Amino acid sequence: MEFWARRPLHINLIGAVLLAAVWLVLGAGGSWLANRFTLPLWWPPNLPAYAALLIATLLVTRFFDRLPAAWAGIGLHRWWGRELLLGILLGGFMGLTAWAPVAAGGEVHRSGLNDLGYFLLPMCVNAAGEELLFRGYLFQRGVEVLGPVAATLLASVLFGVMHVANPNATGLAIAIIIIGGIFFSLCYLRTGSLWLPIGAHIAWNVLLAKILGVPVSGREFGDSLLRTVPGGADLITGGAFGPEGGLAGVVALVAGIALLLLPWFEYSPYVHADVFRTFHARRREPGNRKKWG
Repeated sequence: MEFWARRPLHINLIGAVLLAAVWLVLGAGGSWLANRFTLPLWWPPNLPAYAALLIATLLVTRFFDRLPAAWAGIGLHRWWGRELLLGILLGGFMGLTAWAPVAAGGEVHRSGLNDLGYFLLPMCVNAAGEELLFRGYLFQRGVEVLGPVAATLLASVLFGVMHVANPNATGLAIAIIIIGGIFFSLCYLRTGSLWLPIGAHIAWNVLLAKILGVPVSGREFGDSLLRTVPGGADLITGGAFGPEGGLAGVVALVAGIALLLLPWFEYSPYVHADVFRTFHARRREPGNRKKWG
């Protein structure tokens, strides 16, 4: 974080509390509305909660922080599509890297992909929602207060804990999920936006579950273009948890982290310029010098 963007501790704490409060109120309202109407079967169950989090993030960023959406990592700047596409390519490469040793020791055969439309929206919503929750406003306030290392470790451990109740979860699988949290946090820190981790998260889930036919985080997602039956030690393949539960997933994550060092992945100049202009415009307003430090 740039030295000019660091704010007093109490400002960050107030923002985090406001975000949680607004999210709670909007989420309760969204759940009530969802229960009042008969929704399609393909409707993502977590959509009201994640939509409420998105709206709460935009409201708090706009009316409390009085900064652009790009500051919270969700701005539609000129590079957002580029970052989303790079994330999809990165997540796809990592998914293939994790799948290769599973396929080499097992069996792969063609199957039938008949329900992609049914699962695609929920999988995208869940991946984007998890990034907004674990790499969004609350994580960013943690980076500002604790620093990037401590905030990344804390968010990644919480990300792993969220998967403890998943089917077939093991201690090794949770440890690898924590490494995955570190990878996604680095995606945000590298670019200053959530588009890269969102793209990578979606590509990983969809490719493994619906194209290559292996479990993702212990869950099966219906039909797939291919069906992969793991063979060999669960330590390598992850067994019933999927590649995220074995050393194949570790190799893929390490490869992904290494690729983030390439010059393709950099902090967006559009985010930097937009936040810099807005931050200093706010700071110059009468009465704001003390608030902004």
